[in-house]
Amino acid sequence: MTATKAMAGLLVGAVVAVGMAAGTGTGAAAEQVRVDKTLTFTCPFPLIGLQVLKTRIQATFTLPAAPGDPVKTTDFKTTATVPSTSTVGLREVGATTLEGTADAAVSVVTSAGTLPIKLKGLTVAKTAIPDGTAFDMAVTGTVPEFAPDEGHVSVTMKDYTAFVIPKKADGSFTGIGDIISPCTLDPGQNAELLSFDVGAPPSSTTTPPPTGVKYAYNIKGTSKLKNLAGDVPISGTIDATLTLSTKQFVADLKLNPTTANLTILGFLPVVTKVAFENVGQTTGSIDAQGALKSNSKLTIALPQVSLFGFPISQSPDCKTTTPSDINLASAADFDVINGGKLTGAYAIAPLKGCGAFNDYISGFAAADGNKLDLNLTAR
Repeated sequence: MTATKAMAGLLVGAVVAVGMAAGTGTGAAAEQVRVDKTLTFTCPFPLIGLQVLKTRIQATFTLPAAPGDPVKTTDFKTTATVPSTSTVGLREVGATTLEGTADAAVSVVTSAGTLPIKLKGLTVAKTAIPDGTAFDMAVTGTVPEFAPDEGHVSVTMKDYTAFVIPKKADGSFTGIGDIISPCTLDPGQNAELLSFDVGAPPSSTTTPPPTGVKYAYNIKGTSKLKNLAGDVPISGTIDATLTLSTKQFVADLKLNPTTANLTILGFLPVVTKVAFENVGQTTGSIDAQGALKSNSKLTIALPQVSLFGFPISQSPDCKTTTPSDINLASAADFDVINGGKLTGAYAIAPLKGCGAFNDYISGFAAADGNKLDLNLTAR
């Protein structure tokens, strides 16, 4: 791995944290805070092992004048210095430039609780590698606004990972390929980048209202039915409100009507329209490892079912007798800012109201162990 890659990870982390926060300071009405802070990180380098990288973070932040107003970032600049020992290693494999992306993580602490936030896909600028001397490298990317509720707020930088591609002068790849370099904040540093109060300072007699933090996602994915071959396309939206103090959330789920092309017994073609009716709100939580779990209750309707192209049911009342209990879960460290992948299983109850072929349709549709694979993308 190269020093530059590690440096990029570090740089990106700095970018992210700073983008979400303003250096140290106390917020006032529409107050602007200029941040100029340097932190060191330890990153693994190929051949030479662990190296310490110094990163300077500079930005101007507009702090919220009232609860719910956003923290805004302008004049952002992050500079990381790549040591000469790294450039020597890069040059030895023929690398003359570096470019790529990086991910970073920050911790946002409010009066209501703590929320880990991940920023992915920051851009590591294409940078020329000098011959044996240290050099500076920049990382940029879109930094979301952060709108806190009333109370004290602080943002602390955590760890970062860079994904860097060293290239030769002709644009071809070197023999070491892509580099993945995780960078760890050195201990003993004050890594807080933002500290301010919104509205009235918290007191022992006042509990801030649990207004929660709002997130919105687009949904896209598929469902595989146990008794029918083929995919059921899934799309829609979900709007969630997360209470930081409890890590619990409620959400409004909207799944779009869809059409599935399926087969029965491996050769009988079935085309069915599918609609979803919510029963209450979606609920869930995020555990200590950052894994998201959710539960939704949906009545599933089949307003039109065709076999060999001939409709065998066209009833709007063709739907499950009881709602499906749909439980979904993510892996650890679900990215509440950008979204992520959810998977789960659910049962389809027997159907009613499907006309003369009700029992036939229900016999194939109703089953346990149906699968869902969904991707949530922030909107």
